[in-house]
Amino acid sequence: MTFIMSDNKGISAFLELDNLFKWVETVHGTAGTEVYEDLRYKLSLEFPNGYPYKTLMVKFLTPCCHPSVETQGNICLDIQKGK
Repeated sequence: MTFIMSDNKGISAFLELDNLFKWVETVHGTAGTEVYEDLRYKLSLEFPNGYPYKTLMVKFLTPCCHPSVETQGNICLDIQKGK
């Protein structure tokens, strides 16, 4: 498993099983925000063959209470569906 760290200390990512097309990302809530501060969300990122011309699939692995996130973690945006 390879670890990638951005300059933003609130975001980190790991390759899933050393597969360059599958990543697990952790996003830390921004300090000073009442709703998200101290929260940590894990997301899966799957890059399809043909990326960036095909849509990256992003799914919350940590439950997230947001109107654009389904209970299964799928993001409900037209851009996620390639529209």
